[in-house]
Amino acid sequence: MADLSDDRGQIILIAAFALAVTFIALALVVNAAIFTENLASRGETAGSDDALLLRHSVEQSVGRAVTNANTYNSSTEPALNSSVATSVDNVSQAVTRQQSVSGRIVTVSGPAYTHGTRIVDNASGGSEFRGAASTDNWTVATGVNARAYTMRIYDANTAGGANFGGTKTDEFRLNVTDGSDTWRVNVTEQASGDIAVGVREFGGESGVCTASPTGGPVDIDLTGGRVGGEPCAPLAFGEGVGSGYDIEYNNSHLVSGNYSLVVDQDEYTNGNLTSGIGTDDPGTRHGIYAVTVTYRYDGSSITYETEVRVAPGEPA
Repeated sequence: MADLSDDRGQIILIAAFALAVTFIALALVVNAAIFTENLASRGETAGSDDALLLRHSVEQSVGRAVTNANTYNSSTEPALNSSVATSVDNVSQAVTRQQSVSGRIVTVSGPAYTHGTRIVDNASGGSEFRGAASTDNWTVATGVNARAYTMRIYDANTAGGANFGGTKTDEFRLNVTDGSDTWRVNVTEQASGDIAVGVREFGGESGVCTASPTGGPVDIDLTGGRVGGEPCAPLAFGEGVGSGYDIEYNNSHLVSGNYSLVVDQDEYTNGNLTSGIGTDDPGTRHGIYAVTVTYRYDGSSITYETEVRVAPGEPA
Protein backbone atom coordinates (compact mmCIF):
# COMPACT_ATOMS: atom_id res chain seq x y z
CA MET A 1 0.00 0.00 0.00
CA ALA A 2 2.83 2.37 0.80
CA ASP A 3 4.51 1.74 -2.56
CA LEU A 4 1.22 2.31 -4.39
CA SER A 5 0.70 5.64 -2.61
CA ASP A 6 4.21 6.79 -3.46
CA ASP A 7 3.72 5.93 -7.15
CA ARG A 8 0.39 7.74 -7.21
CA GLY A 9 1.96 10.85 -5.64
CA GLN A 10 4.75 10.86 -8.21
CA ILE A 11 2.24 10.60 -11.04
CA ILE A 12 0.26 13.54 -9.65
CA LEU A 13 3.45 15.59 -9.29
CA ILE A 14 4.55 14.86 -12.86
CA ALA A 15 1.08 15.73 -14.21
CA ALA A 16 1.08 19.03 -12.34
CA PHE A 17 4.52 19.88 -13.71
CA ALA A 18 3.35 19.10 -17.26
CA LEU A 19 0.29 21.31 -16.84
CA ALA A 20 2.47 24.15 -15.56
CA VAL A 21 4.74 23.89 -18.58
CA THR A 22 1.70 23.87 -20.86
CA PHE A 23 0.25 27.01 -19.22
CA ILE A 24 3.57 28.82 -19.52
CA ALA A 25 3.78 27.93 -23.22
CA LEU A 26 0.23 29.11 -23.81
CA ALA A 27 0.95 32.39 -22.01
CA LEU A 28 4.02 32.96 -24.17
CA VAL A 29 2.02 32.31 -27.34
CA VAL A 30 -0.83 34.64 -26.26
CA ASN A 31 1.58 37.38 -25.17
CA ALA A 32 3.47 37.13 -28.45
CA ALA A 33 0.23 37.48 -30.40
CA ILE A 34 -0.84 40.50 -28.33
CA PHE A 35 2.61 42.10 -28.73
CA THR A 36 2.51 41.58 -32.50
CA GLU A 37 -1.01 43.01 -32.74
CA ASN A 38 -0.02 46.04 -30.68
CA LEU A 39 2.95 46.71 -32.92
CA ALA A 40 0.81 46.44 -36.03
CA SER A 41 -1.97 48.65 -34.71
CA ARG A 42 0.54 51.16 -33.34
CA GLY A 43 2.17 51.41 -36.74
CA GLU A 44 -1.15 51.94 -38.48
CA THR A 45 -2.16 54.62 -35.99
CA ALA A 46 1.13 56.43 -36.38
CA GLY A 47 0.80 56.31 -40.17
CA SER A 48 -2.78 57.60 -39.99
CA ASP A 49 -1.78 60.41 -37.65
CA ASP A 50 1.03 61.48 -39.98
CA ALA A 51 -1.26 61.43 -43.00
CA LEU A 52 -3.96 63.49 -41.25
CA LEU A 53 -1.52 65.99 -39.76
CA LEU A 54 0.10 66.54 -43.14
CA ARG A 55 -3.33 66.88 -44.75
CA HIS A 56 -4.17 69.66 -42.26
CA SER A 57 -0.90 71.42 -43.08
CA VAL A 58 -1.62 71.18 -46.81
CA GLU A 59 -5.14 72.57 -46.28
CA GLN A 60 -3.74 75.56 -44.40
CA SER A 61 -1.12 76.24 -47.08
CA VAL A 62 -3.67 76.08 -49.89
CA GLY A 63 -6.00 78.31 -47.85
CA ARG A 64 -3.30 80.97 -47.59
CA ALA A 65 -2.79 80.75 -51.35
CA VAL A 66 -6.52 81.36 -51.96
CA THR A 67 -6.55 84.31 -49.55
CA ASN A 68 -3.49 85.90 -51.15
CA ALA A 69 -4.89 85.41 -54.65
CA ASN A 70 -8.18 87.10 -53.70
CA THR A 71 -6.30 89.99 -52.11
CA TYR A 72 -3.55 90.60 -54.67
CA ASN A 73 -4.41 88.83 -57.95
CA SER A 74 -8.13 89.46 -58.42
CA SER A 75 -8.09 91.45 -61.65
CA THR A 76 -9.38 88.48 -63.70
CA GLU A 77 -10.45 84.92 -63.02
CA PRO A 78 -7.56 83.48 -65.11
CA ALA A 79 -5.14 85.49 -62.94
CA LEU A 80 -6.74 84.06 -59.79
CA ASN A 81 -6.64 80.51 -61.14
CA SER A 82 -3.02 80.81 -62.23
CA SER A 83 -1.95 82.18 -58.86
CA VAL A 84 -3.60 79.38 -56.89
CA ALA A 85 -2.46 76.65 -59.32
CA THR A 86 1.15 77.79 -58.99
CA SER A 87 0.88 77.78 -55.21
CA VAL A 88 -0.67 74.29 -55.15
CA ASP A 89 2.15 73.01 -57.35
CA ASN A 90 4.71 74.58 -54.98
CA VAL A 91 2.99 73.00 -51.97
CA SER A 92 3.01 69.58 -53.68
CA GLN A 93 6.72 69.83 -54.54
CA ALA A 94 7.59 70.94 -51.01
CA VAL A 95 5.76 68.11 -49.23
CA THR A 96 7.05 65.57 -51.77
CA ARG A 97 10.67 66.55 -51.06
CA GLN A 98 10.11 66.66 -47.32
CA GLN A 99 8.33 63.32 -47.02
CA SER A 100 10.53 61.41 -49.49
CA VAL A 101 13.37 61.57 -46.95
CA SER A 102 11.23 59.35 -44.70
CA GLY A 103 10.26 56.99 -47.51
CA ARG A 104 6.82 58.45 -48.09
CA ILE A 105 5.28 59.71 -51.33
CA VAL A 106 2.88 62.62 -50.97
CA THR A 107 1.22 64.54 -53.80
CA VAL A 108 -1.26 67.42 -54.00
CA SER A 109 -3.00 67.85 -57.35
CA GLY A 110 -5.69 70.07 -58.81
CA PRO A 111 -7.21 72.46 -57.99
CA ALA A 112 -10.85 72.70 -59.06
CA TYR A 113 -12.33 76.15 -58.50
CA THR A 114 -15.58 77.54 -57.11
CA HIS A 115 -15.53 81.18 -58.18
CA GLY A 116 -17.18 83.88 -56.14
CA THR A 117 -17.04 87.62 -55.53
CA ARG A 118 -15.10 89.65 -53.00
CA ILE A 119 -17.02 92.64 -51.61
CA VAL A 120 -14.71 95.25 -50.10
CA ASP A 121 -14.73 98.70 -48.54
CA ASN A 122 -11.07 99.50 -47.92
CA ALA A 123 -10.97 103.31 -47.91
CA SER A 124 -7.75 104.54 -46.33
CA GLY A 125 -8.33 105.36 -42.67
CA GLY A 126 -11.84 103.93 -42.84
CA SER A 127 -15.15 105.38 -43.99
CA GLU A 128 -18.82 105.11 -43.06
CA PHE A 129 -20.40 101.80 -44.05
CA ARG A 130 -22.88 103.45 -46.41
CA GLY A 131 -23.72 101.90 -49.74
CA ALA A 132 -23.31 103.59 -53.11
CA ALA A 133 -25.09 106.96 -53.32
CA SER A 134 -24.75 107.23 -49.50
CA THR A 135 -27.52 104.71 -48.80
CA ASP A 136 -27.86 104.33 -45.03
CA ASN A 137 -30.03 101.18 -44.82
CA TRP A 138 -29.03 98.89 -47.66
CA THR A 139 -28.51 95.34 -48.90
CA VAL A 140 -24.93 94.16 -49.25
CA ALA A 141 -25.82 90.88 -50.99
CA THR A 142 -28.83 88.62 -51.55
CA GLY A 143 -29.11 84.82 -51.72
CA VAL A 144 -25.46 84.21 -50.87
CA ASN A 145 -23.23 82.33 -48.46
CA ALA A 146 -20.29 84.32 -47.08
CA ARG A 147 -16.87 83.51 -45.71
CA ALA A 148 -13.80 85.47 -44.60
CA TYR A 149 -16.12 88.25 -43.37
CA THR A 150 -14.07 90.78 -41.41
CA MET A 151 -14.51 94.36 -40.19
CA ARG A 152 -12.00 96.90 -38.94
CA ILE A 153 -13.72 99.47 -36.72
CA TYR A 154 -12.20 102.92 -36.26
CA ASP A 155 -15.21 104.58 -34.66
CA ALA A 156 -18.79 103.75 -33.66
CA ASN A 157 -21.76 105.56 -32.12
CA THR A 158 -22.01 105.43 -28.32
CA ALA A 159 -25.70 104.36 -28.31
CA GLY A 160 -26.02 104.79 -24.55
CA GLY A 161 -23.12 102.39 -23.92
CA ALA A 162 -25.27 99.25 -24.06
CA ASN A 163 -25.72 96.88 -26.95
CA PHE A 164 -29.35 96.52 -28.02
CA GLY A 165 -30.13 98.91 -25.16
CA GLY A 166 -30.85 101.93 -27.32
CA THR A 167 -33.21 102.51 -30.18
CA LYS A 168 -32.89 101.03 -33.64
CA THR A 169 -31.74 104.40 -34.93
CA ASP A 170 -28.64 104.75 -32.72
CA GLU A 171 -26.90 101.44 -33.43
CA PHE A 172 -25.18 100.09 -36.52
CA ARG A 173 -26.66 96.70 -37.27
CA LEU A 174 -25.74 93.83 -39.55
CA ASN A 175 -28.65 91.52 -40.38
CA VAL A 176 -28.33 88.05 -41.89
CA THR A 177 -31.74 86.72 -42.90
CA ASP A 178 -33.21 83.91 -44.96
CA GLY A 179 -36.62 85.61 -45.08
CA SER A 180 -37.98 83.98 -41.95
CA ASP A 181 -35.12 83.81 -39.43
CA THR A 182 -32.68 86.63 -38.71
CA TRP A 183 -29.26 86.64 -37.05
CA ARG A 184 -28.19 90.13 -35.99
CA VAL A 185 -25.01 91.84 -34.83
CA ASN A 186 -24.58 95.44 -33.75
CA VAL A 187 -21.43 97.47 -33.18
CA THR A 188 -21.37 100.37 -30.70
CA GLU A 189 -18.89 102.24 -28.55
CA GLN A 190 -19.31 101.95 -24.79
CA ALA A 191 -18.87 104.81 -22.34
CA SER A 192 -15.42 103.41 -21.50
CA GLY A 193 -14.37 103.81 -25.12
CA ASP A 194 -14.36 100.05 -25.76
CA ILE A 195 -15.90 98.77 -28.98
CA ALA A 196 -18.77 96.39 -28.19
CA VAL A 197 -20.15 93.69 -30.48
CA GLY A 198 -23.59 92.41 -29.56
CA VAL A 199 -25.11 89.24 -31.00
CA ARG A 200 -28.85 88.61 -31.10
CA GLU A 201 -30.67 85.56 -32.43
CA PHE A 202 -34.35 85.77 -33.38
CA GLY A 203 -35.22 88.55 -30.93
CA GLY A 204 -33.27 87.23 -27.93
CA GLU A 205 -29.89 88.69 -26.98
CA SER A 206 -27.23 85.98 -26.86
CA GLY A 207 -24.12 87.85 -25.78
CA VAL A 208 -21.75 90.81 -26.00
CA CYS A 209 -17.99 90.90 -26.57
CA THR A 210 -15.83 93.99 -26.15
CA ALA A 211 -12.34 95.11 -27.15
CA SER A 212 -10.30 98.19 -26.35
CA PRO A 213 -9.08 100.23 -29.32
CA THR A 214 -5.82 101.11 -27.43
CA GLY A 215 -5.08 103.88 -29.88
CA GLY A 216 -5.98 101.90 -32.99
CA PRO A 217 -8.86 100.15 -34.76
CA VAL A 218 -10.62 97.02 -33.48
CA ASP A 219 -10.75 94.00 -35.79
CA ILE A 220 -13.87 91.83 -35.87
CA ASP A 221 -13.74 88.43 -37.55
CA LEU A 222 -17.43 87.71 -38.06
CA THR A 223 -17.10 84.24 -39.59
CA GLY A 224 -14.11 83.31 -37.43
CA GLY A 225 -15.78 84.39 -34.17
CA ARG A 226 -13.15 86.81 -32.86
CA VAL A 227 -13.26 90.38 -31.54
CA GLY A 228 -10.01 92.27 -31.07
CA GLY A 229 -8.09 89.07 -31.79
CA GLU A 230 -9.79 87.17 -28.96
CA PRO A 231 -12.43 84.43 -29.25
CA CYS A 232 -16.03 85.66 -28.92
CA ALA A 233 -18.25 82.71 -28.01
CA PRO A 234 -21.60 84.31 -28.99
CA LEU A 235 -20.31 85.28 -32.43
CA ALA A 236 -21.50 82.27 -34.47
CA PHE A 237 -22.13 83.85 -37.86
CA GLY A 238 -25.61 83.23 -39.28
CA GLU A 239 -26.55 80.82 -36.49
CA GLY A 240 -29.93 79.25 -37.27
CA VAL A 241 -30.30 80.97 -40.65
CA GLY A 242 -30.76 78.86 -43.77
CA SER A 243 -28.25 78.71 -46.62
CA GLY A 244 -28.57 81.38 -49.30
CA TYR A 245 -29.25 84.39 -47.06
CA ASP A 246 -29.40 88.16 -47.45
CA ILE A 247 -26.87 90.49 -45.79
CA GLU A 248 -28.11 93.95 -44.81
CA TYR A 249 -26.72 97.03 -43.05
CA ASN A 250 -28.85 99.40 -40.95
CA ASN A 251 -27.72 102.84 -39.76
CA SER A 252 -24.47 102.45 -41.61
CA HIS A 253 -23.45 106.07 -40.97
CA LEU A 254 -23.01 105.22 -37.26
CA VAL A 255 -19.82 103.21 -37.79
CA SER A 256 -16.56 103.98 -39.59
CA GLY A 257 -13.95 101.52 -40.78
CA ASN A 258 -13.36 98.86 -43.43
CA TYR A 259 -14.87 95.48 -44.23
CA SER A 260 -14.34 92.57 -46.59
CA LEU A 261 -16.20 89.35 -47.38
CA VAL A 262 -16.23 86.67 -50.08
CA VAL A 263 -19.58 85.40 -51.34
CA ASP A 264 -20.24 82.24 -53.31
CA GLN A 265 -21.86 83.92 -56.33
CA ASP A 266 -19.61 84.50 -59.34
CA GLU A 267 -19.48 88.15 -60.49
CA TYR A 268 -22.12 89.19 -57.97
CA THR A 269 -23.28 92.80 -58.03
CA ASN A 270 -26.22 95.02 -57.09
CA GLY A 271 -27.06 98.71 -57.22
CA ASN A 272 -25.39 99.37 -53.86
CA LEU A 273 -21.97 98.17 -55.01
CA THR A 274 -19.56 99.76 -57.45
CA SER A 275 -17.48 97.79 -59.92
CA GLY A 276 -13.87 97.64 -58.76
CA ILE A 277 -12.29 99.00 -55.60
CA GLY A 278 -10.67 102.31 -54.79
CA THR A 279 -13.40 104.72 -53.70
CA ASP A 280 -15.26 105.26 -50.43
CA ASP A 281 -18.11 103.17 -51.79
CA PRO A 282 -18.05 99.38 -51.38
CA GLY A 283 -16.83 97.63 -54.50
CA THR A 284 -16.53 94.17 -55.97
CA ARG A 285 -13.69 92.08 -57.36
CA HIS A 286 -13.38 88.64 -58.87
CA GLY A 287 -12.80 86.07 -56.18
CA ILE A 288 -12.40 82.40 -55.42
CA TYR A 289 -14.86 81.09 -52.85
CA ALA A 290 -13.37 77.60 -52.56
CA VAL A 291 -10.99 75.17 -54.22
CA THR A 292 -10.77 71.39 -54.12
CA VAL A 293 -7.45 69.54 -54.31
CA THR A 294 -6.63 65.84 -54.37
CA TYR A 295 -4.34 64.79 -51.53
CA ARG A 296 -2.54 61.42 -51.66
CA TYR A 297 -0.27 59.92 -48.99
CA ASP A 298 1.65 56.67 -49.57
CA GLY A 299 3.48 55.46 -46.47
CA SER A 300 5.02 52.17 -45.39
CA SER A 301 1.83 51.01 -43.66
CA ILE A 302 -0.93 53.17 -45.12
CA THR A 303 -2.20 54.62 -48.38
CA TYR A 304 -4.60 57.52 -48.02
CA GLU A 305 -6.23 59.56 -50.79
CA THR A 306 -9.04 62.09 -50.49
CA GLU A 307 -10.54 65.25 -51.97
CA VAL A 308 -9.87 68.27 -49.73
CA ARG A 309 -12.18 71.28 -49.99
CA VAL A 310 -10.53 74.54 -48.95
CA ALA A 311 -12.62 77.65 -48.16
CA PRO A 312 -10.65 79.77 -45.64
CA GLY A 313 -12.84 81.69 -43.23
CA GLU A 314 -16.01 79.72 -43.93
CA PRO A 315 -18.31 79.53 -40.88
CA ALA A 316 -18.11 76.18 -39.10
